[in-house]
This record gives sequence, C-alpha cells and structure tokens, in this order.
Amino acid sequence: MASSEEHPRRIGQYEVLGAIGKGAMGQVYKAVQPSLNRIVAVKILPHEFLEDATRVERFNREAKAVALLSHPNIVQIIDKDQDEDTLFFVMEYVPGSSLDEVMRKRRLSLQEAFAVFRGVCSGLEAAHRQNVIHRDLNPRNILISDDFSVVKLADFGISKVESISREMGTLSTAEASMGTLHYMSPEQAISAGTVDHRTDIYSAGVVLYEMLTGRVPVGRFNLPSQINSEVPSEIDPIVLKCLATEPEDRYATATQLIKSVSLLEDQLRLGLVNELRGISRGTSRIFRSSTQTFKNKKVLIGGAAVLALAAVATAVVLLLPSKPAAEDAQAAAPAGSAFRVEAAPGFDPDAVSTGVVTSSDLDLPDDDSGPPAAAQARTEPPVAAQPAPAEPQPRPAQPDPAPVRAAPTGDGEYKVALDKLKAGLFDPAIKDFEDFLKRFPNSPRIPGAYLAIAESHVGAGRIEEALAGFVEVQSRFPTARESGQASYRQGELMMLSSRANKEVQARETFDRTATNFPNSTWAPLALMAKASIELNGKITANDPVVGGRVPAAIITYRMVSELYGETPHAEKALERLAKLYDDEKRFDLAAKAYEQLAASFPSKDGSAWWEAGQLYDRKLDDNVRAIAAYKQIPQDSTHYDSAQKRIAKLTR
Repeated sequence: MASSEEHPRRIGQYEVLGAIGKGAMGQVYKAVQPSLNRIVAVKILPHEFLEDATRVERFNREAKAVALLSHPNIVQIIDKDQDEDTLFFVMEYVPGSSLDEVMRKRRLSLQEAFAVFRGVCSGLEAAHRQNVIHRDLNPRNILISDDFSVVKLADFGISKVESISREMGTLSTAEASMGTLHYMSPEQAISAGTVDHRTDIYSAGVVLYEMLTGRVPVGRFNLPSQINSEVPSEIDPIVLKCLATEPEDRYATATQLIKSVSLLEDQLRLGLVNELRGISRGTSRIFRSSTQTFKNKKVLIGGAAVLALAAVATAVVLLLPSKPAAEDAQAAAPAGSAFRVEAAPGFDPDAVSTGVVTSSDLDLPDDDSGPPAAAQARTEPPVAAQPAPAEPQPRPAQPDPAPVRAAPTGDGEYKVALDKLKAGLFDPAIKDFEDFLKRFPNSPRIPGAYLAIAESHVGAGRIEEALAGFVEVQSRFPTARESGQASYRQGELMMLSSRANKEVQARETFDRTATNFPNSTWAPLALMAKASIELNGKITANDPVVGGRVPAAIITYRMVSELYGETPHAEKALERLAKLYDDEKRFDLAAKAYEQLAASFPSKDGSAWWEAGQLYDRKLDDNVRAIAAYKQIPQDSTHYDSAQKRIAKLTR
C-alpha cells in the first residue's frame, strides 16, 4: 500500500495528486478525473487485503451503501472499479478537512458546533431512511469546509445495510463492533449484530459533546455547560438524551433529534431569555452560561430564553406540590435557600439538580391568595387591638377516635417519574405520570403530575401538546400553585408556536399570569417577559407619569419595581426603566430611577450613583443633587476619581 509520501501516480484513469487520509477500509487519495477535469477522492483497498474475502466484502459493502444515498450531507460515490490488483471506488472531493483535524487545533464556537451537528443529523436522517446504519460515526468521518457551510458524512465501511442484507450477508459480531471505541454505543460494544439506527444517535451525541467541551464523555462525566462556560445549559438535555445507555431512552429517530436541535436554535434566536436570564437568584443556576455569549442578540447562539428544554429543569424542582412535603423540605433547608431534588442514580447531583425560586427569595407569602406582602402593607388599614380571649373551660374527657389510615400518596412513584423527567427521559416520564394519575387519584401531587406531563412534552419538542397540557392544568386546578407556573410556561411556549399573532397572545398570557397569581414566583418573571415582548414589538401606551405615549415596557418595568420591592427582578427592571426614561428625555425620572436602584441594590462600583450624578449634573443643572449622588460613590469604584473632580468643580 502506498504511504502518504509514496503514492501511486495513477489509479485506473485517475491521476493521483496525493494522500488525503485513511478510512476504515483503506487509504484515500486526492486525484483528478481527466474525462471531466475535476478533483475527486479515490479510496483503495490495500493490496494485502485482496485475498481476504471478508475485507473485500466489506469494501464492496461500503460502495453499495453509499451508492444508495444521495444527500448534501453525505459524500457521494462516483465510480467503483478494479485496476489489475487494485480495488477502488471514487467519491466526490470535499475541500477542507475532517472535524477531527479542526478540533485538534481549537475548540469550535457554538455557531460552528451547531452547523456541524445539523449537517451530521441530516446526513444520518437520510441514511436511516434508506435503512443504512453508519456504525462508525466519529470526527474523522465528518468532513467540513473551511467556512463550515459544507458538512458531509464519510466512511461507511462497517455500515449495515438492511435492504441488501440478503445479497451481501451480515457482519460477524466482531466485525460489526469495529467502530471507534469512545464513540461506540454500549449495545454495539457488547453485541453489535443486533444494533439499530439508535447506535448512530449515541455516536452523534458523543461528537456533539466533544465539539462543545473538547472531551469525550467517558464514565461519569460532567454536563457540557459545566465544562464550557460558553455553552448554555439548554443544550444539556439534548446531549443527555443522545447518550442514554438504553437505546429506547434516546431519540427514536434522527428526525426527532433534528427537531429538538432546531427548536433549541429557535429559542436561542428569540432573545426573549436575555430579558429573563439572571433575573432571579433562585433560577440563576438553571440558566447559567457565558455572559458574553448571550449579550449579542444578532449571533445565532445569542440571548437564550427561559424556554423549552432548559425550563424543564425548573419544572422538575417545582413539581413538588404537596404542601406538607414542601414545608418539611423548607424547614430542613437553611433560611432563604433553594429547594433541591436528589439526582437520579448515576448522575452527578450538581450536574442535574437546579435551584428553584422560593417564597423567601421574593419575600412573598406561600399561598397564591391576595397581592404581594409589600402591596398589602400599603393598602390594609391598621387593625385595632383585640381583648385577650377568655380562659378556655376544661372539657369532659372523650374516648380516643379510631385511627384513620391515610390514603396512599404515591410519593415513591412520583419521585421515580420526576427523576426520569430530570434525566431527559421524557416519554418514559409521561407514561409514569399517567400511571400515577390512575393509581393515586387523591394524591396532593395530582396537579404536579399534570404539570410534569406538559413539561415532558416541552422537553420532547412537542410544543402544541405542551400548550394543551398547560391549559389543562389551569382549567383543572385554577387556584393551585401549579396553575401559576402553567400560565407562565404557556406564555413562553406561545413564542415558539406556529400560531399567528403569537407575540400578542404571549403578552396577554404573561399579563394574565401576573394578574391572577400576583404573589407567585412567576408573576415578576411574567412581567419581565411581557416587557421584553413590548420592547421587541415597539408597543406604546399612554403613561400619565411620563405624559403622552411611551414604550409600554416603561409601565411594565415600573410595575415590577413597585410591586416586587428589593428583588433581583426589581433590580433589572429599574436598570431598564432608567434607560428608557433617558431615551424619552425624562432625565428627572431617569435620575430618580438610578437613585432608587443605587439605594436598593448598592454595588461596589457605584455605577447607578454615577449615572444619577451625571444626569443631575449634565442634563438637569441640579448641582446639589449631583454632588449628593457623587458623594455616594465608594473609593474603590472606577468612577471615584471622576466623581471627586466633578464635586470639586461644582463646589467652587
């Protein structure tokens, strides 16, 4: 066999230019096809293998497998021939390099990883439709152009072709399991003779994991978002489902996988989540990612939303509606801490457990009756002192009542289903929750089970089914805590639906969430989401405070700052409110908003005080207020020296 330095000058009619790689079944050369004057790739079977009938069969199998396929994401076969003692076939030449070569030089960006993964999934989808299973998908077999616009699957050397198995026979177990070890599914490593297309789904998951992290997932592994801070945690459920140990727990088809990936990309494009990310202390771990990655909404992987797959993590922890159980958990946790659910066996708890917004985070009462505590303090009149009650009289002794056996609540079954949801096993979770509803109709967890079914549909990418589920929760349990969450999630998913006027419907739903559940943890999130839609849609409204028509988001952000006090939601709302006031040239209101922000949420750099001082100084000519604001800036702030200079100038 010719080496990369010494290669044949001609193979059949093809003039060889040089070696360009080695596949599972032979050396690949770059060559010229004289008859059409085009560059091609020629793959030859090594001479020493010509006497091996099995090797020759496998070589022919690859040619026939690829010949069955015609797709932009699969390397096309052009010819197959034998030149004396050289067996070869000719493929299209793909300028660029293999994914393996690229990853050895650098880590891919999120955009690049998504572009490659889309191409890989599309190629697998086409192959599987023709009953062709690759069985050796790895970065060396993925060819990409320099600009990532072309992605093609190559090297089907150990593929299994169901439609021609009678003609060609079947591979032996040893032969069929010759895939690359780290990319091989568990079932292929054990008994490859019976694997189906889901083995390629597993391999695709390994490739995605490696593109995101620079590592392959071996043994007990961390989630991509834990390794690479630029990876949004919304990607983790997709990776986990691809890498499920059991084939039935993976995506059933490459089509489903493409649908989930496309859904996630749509979510990341929306930019809605940029308005929600980091708003809540309790939910900040759910939406962790690189700040820089999510600042630019024009980038494909810009601004991620509290939508679909990642939001399932929120749902998992919140689906604990039993009041006594919730109170026991809160009593056992440190004050103000977030509840946590134990991870499913075999997973790192820190990898899959997430925080949850608690009533203590928002300083709100536990039930959903009435306005927030802060609003009650403003509206309720003082209560007159009441006389002490009379001393109770002793009552005659009564016989002890007969013990009453509590109805079974199915806590164990509920927890198992919840763990499946958290692990991304959405369809098995739905089945378990449906069984739970039949077996334990009187359980206090019934509303949570209905909510969990809807969230499972979200994770599986079935938006319309999820929307119907959230509506059902609100209809069945209008006063339950879960109904507030369902209302909020309904608004989020409307942004992903194919319905007309979805932004209008989503805004109305968010408004209804805040109105109907004012003291729930979802109310301020709903208002922030509503304001985001108003900003993106350039919606205006009459505002008596500003006077005249203004961006409607001003009214919504002001409502958050007034109703939800010193919460992270109010902090973000005040930041936006001040900037919007500034844009409307209401510098007096902008300065007051900055002052409120600085007083309620003091920061080390004193940036809010600086902005307030600048407005009083430069726009309002109010030296007294400007000096007062400048004096609040701490010494370790980058604004301190500039503030001192302005104070000196204004006091002359």
